[in-house]
Amino acid sequence: MTKINKPLFYAILLLVSLSACSTYKSPKRWTLVFEDDFSSLSDSIWLISDRYFSNEVVRFQPEHVIRHDSTLFLIVNKSENEEERYYGSEICTRKYFGYGLYEVVMRAAPGNGIVSSFFTLKKTSEAGNEIDIEFAGKNPKAIIFNVWDKHGHENPETFNLNFKASEEYHSYAIEWTPRKIRWYVDGKRKRTIWGHIPEAPHRIFMNIWVTGNNGWAGKTNSTFFPSAAAYKTVRFYSRKSKTQ
Repeated sequence: MTKINKPLFYAILLLVSLSACSTYKSPKRWTLVFEDDFSSLSDSIWLISDRYFSNEVVRFQPEHVIRHDSTLFLIVNKSENEEERYYGSEICTRKYFGYGLYEVVMRAAPGNGIVSSFFTLKKTSEAGNEIDIEFAGKNPKAIIFNVWDKHGHENPETFNLNFKASEEYHSYAIEWTPRKIRWYVDGKRKRTIWGHIPEAPHRIFMNIWVTGNNGWAGKTNSTFFPSAAAYKTVRFYSRKSKTQ
């Protein structure tokens, strides 16, 4: 296993602590059901992944999930093992959630080739039934909204941001109903899709990894490792009324 350089990691913590934070307030039309501000990392709430991912280029390792000062850091680093190449990190809730509003306050990881995310997913062992918010490191001023239906078909779209997601904390949200999915940035709706909506309950996921798709996230040649995505708060809301 490649060890994290502690002085370097604490330098990352300092930079993140100086990042600007969003002032977006929680929506009034929803009832808060679940919230975690990472004042602790409870084993009763979260599962920490230990598995291969991205055509086995990346291995998610528990050692790369770090909580510090009420912030969750997901770390990605180079590996000394040529077969594994990179170490990433991932956590998910033990509990499954259904239709509702999923919100995260986070700062994406910097660096070409790195993908950091917040998403909902039924199972890691099968394609489909997934709703994504992703950041591809080559363009810190862009966000990717995607959905995979139960047949494994995806529907991605990229949107421009007026800030660098790797330099500031902002609120990102997914509104999931039986008829539609909407995505939000700081409470402002950015995308809506109708039809082919996942139906099965999902877990909440967050991860960071390196993709071999240079056209999507960029080449890692100039990327400085380790890198980290930072998460301040995760919330799930249900509607106050039954009307969807």
